[in-house]
Amino acid sequence: MEKMKSMRSVAVLAVLLVMSVLFAPVASAREVGESDTVYFSNLPPSEGVNAVRFTNLPPAQEYKLVTANPLLFAADADSGKPVAVSLLGKEYLLDLKSVPAPIAEDAKCIMVNESGTFTTGVPLIKCYAGTVSGDPESYAFFTVDNEVILGTVRTGNLSYVIDQVGIVEAGSKRQIVHAIYDDSSVADIKEPLAYGAEVPLRRDLSEIAVQLPGEVLDVESGITSTTTVTLMAAHDYQFRNLFPSPNTEMTNMVAQINTALSPSDIGVSLQISAYCDLGTTLAAYNHESLLREFSAENAALRDSTNSDIAVLFTGRDLDNEYIGASYVYVPDPDGGYAHAQMCSSGGSYQATFSHRCINAAHEIGHLFGAGHEDSTPPYPSYAKAYHWTEWFVYNRYTALWSSFMGNDMCLEYSCDTRHGDASHDNARRISETKGVVAGYQ
Repeated sequence: MEKMKSMRSVAVLAVLLVMSVLFAPVASAREVGESDTVYFSNLPPSEGVNAVRFTNLPPAQEYKLVTANPLLFAADADSGKPVAVSLLGKEYLLDLKSVPAPIAEDAKCIMVNESGTFTTGVPLIKCYAGTVSGDPESYAFFTVDNEVILGTVRTGNLSYVIDQVGIVEAGSKRQIVHAIYDDSSVADIKEPLAYGAEVPLRRDLSEIAVQLPGEVLDVESGITSTTTVTLMAAHDYQFRNLFPSPNTEMTNMVAQINTALSPSDIGVSLQISAYCDLGTTLAAYNHESLLREFSAENAALRDSTNSDIAVLFTGRDLDNEYIGASYVYVPDPDGGYAHAQMCSSGGSYQATFSHRCINAAHEIGHLFGAGHEDSTPPYPSYAKAYHWTEWFVYNRYTALWSSFMGNDMCLEYSCDTRHGDASHDNARRISETKGVVAGYQ
């Protein structure tokens, strides 16, 4: 992304004052102490700790480090009763219900290393969605396994994130460290980096013999039906070092990306068909070289897992200020590969949870033929990203913008019924091509 520097005008202060009054949280939040709570506990005292390793502390102005009790959280969430969570000194009651995790029934875990390829079953990963009690406009989502509670809670002008950020060992006990922070407190950096690069396939189109289906349309209702696209979610050892529970981390991101793909005018549901730990098998740091290496070395693995597309969530800091890459939509099953950087670049891409989701959504969008704001043929004229302004001050950009514009980026695709118009409608493009992509396997 190209770098940009700007200063907010004095009008920002006035707007912030108005917004603080109009959009203050409507749900009541009880002040609580900083002692241990039911689901989250303070880190053990230093004298009882053998080792602690922080991997990706959030760039927020304030955060709290805790360990978690996921089994108790899941049991209470499954009970149907309101769940009380303490977030930065305030307690919220959440109305949650269990929702399907974006995981195929026959999904498997695969580990690839120098000794060979090993397959195991997928450990239990559960998802919960709901709202803050008393605030119907709020949003709460959690992804839970036996080690982590990953979550997002948005109410009023607050956007809490519960992220995994390290490991603590006390005696014989090993626990994953969580950070609770307000995503809106992350300082915005206006140094946009090169977003995802679109890489052409090195293949003669005349060689493509496969017959691919068109889109699926509910003709009677006129609403585009939901199409399942299977995903091989791969990661490298650098990603595993950042996120001690890597599969649950990828699941949590895919679940959020599905919220951008789920509107009826898009109708795509990503389902993880395989989790692949590629360890140290990938060497490249150049964005294009890594994409070609990833696709060339894992084509058979993707085929064996019946995955329509394959995405590498990489923990390496890519060269040349790029933070991802994908093949240009042809269509061609061999082009169903992308990768997205999951660590901070040092510029506008700080790899917060929201940043990571948007970056991955950008690259996945390209696999369906969605384009940048300045896309040219073979992209259709309407397959373009969109920019708009809120309150005459705040710039906003849809996920396919060619440069990562920091906290101004939004996890959504341009659409003529939301943010976009007839000339900026990537939602239409994704809906048109989803049947083709779903036919890759």
